Amino acid sequence: MRGGRECRGALAIVTLLVLAAGSVALAQTGKRVFIDPLVTEDATPDNELELAPGWNREAHASDFNMAWSVEKQFSKNFSLEVSDAFDSVSRSREHSSEGIDGVEILPKWIFFSSDQHEDVFAIAADFLPSSGDPGKGAETHSRGGPRLLWEKGLGDLPDSGFHYLRPLAVQNDMGYLPSWGGSQADELFFNLTVEYSLRYLADAGEPLPLTFVSSGLVPFVEFNYDQIAFGQRDSTPPDLRVTPGLAYLFGPYQLTIGTQVALNRTASHNVQAAVLTLLDIDLDEIIPAMGWEAR
Repeated sequence: MRGGRECRGALAIVTLLVLAAGSVALAQTGKRVFIDPLVTEDATPDNELELAPGWNREAHASDFNMAWSVEKQFSKNFSLEVSDAFDSVSRSREHSSEGIDGVEILPKWIFFSSDQHEDVFAIAADFLPSSGDPGKGAETHSRGGPRLLWEKGLGDLPDSGFHYLRPLAVQNDMGYLPSWGGSQADELFFNLTVEYSLRYLADAGEPLPLTFVSSGLVPFVEFNYDQIAFGQRDSTPPDLRVTPGLAYLFGPYQLTIGTQVALNRTASHNVQAAVLTLLDIDLDEIIPAMGWEAR
């Protein structure tokens, strides 16, 4: 049983990588600039560095974490992202603990995109090897599996009658991450982001107060679901949250701040208060001499 899950997960990753190497689709979305959300994985390959410090208070504990990731684009439609995080957990009536989470490796391939309709559809192979410190909360067994990612802007709506809806965009990612060892503990997740680009509105000719500042603002809200849905002993109820936030785009940077609100009892146990932040840096513009941009 365990060996079968390992083989299926490995086969899924190898298949996705082979498909990505032979792809010819282009990662173009016309005039649309999609943000990098706080939880949802964006579908567009980029050359970027992300730094994401955050704080979360849960029942009987608080957690400060510092996540980081680097994404390298190898072609117009294929990239590889590597990420990790440092966690510092303080528990009531217990000693604090600190440690490195397991690394995450995410090759991403666009299989369809449309400038006219502002569509991007991608698949990814998400691999989380057991590389962190289990004594500090990292997983004891590796897991990995497929992810589906897509983005859709509403800029193809007619301007007449839909002028203020055209800046809206939706991003989504969903995945299945079976465990590759130990008892079965297979994870399902689903994230949906709805964003509103004031830059898109300004580019359409809408006068905004302090346009040079306000046009960089992108308010958004995410809906997040996570669950160990299939497990012999470790299955969990659904964790449902909403993540409102505000992103600001300026030059090669994106600065984002948000929070999380629990939508059910499981989530309320895991998050009672939270502050999430993100600094996204476009490496193409910051250090072009490194040759980050795909040719």
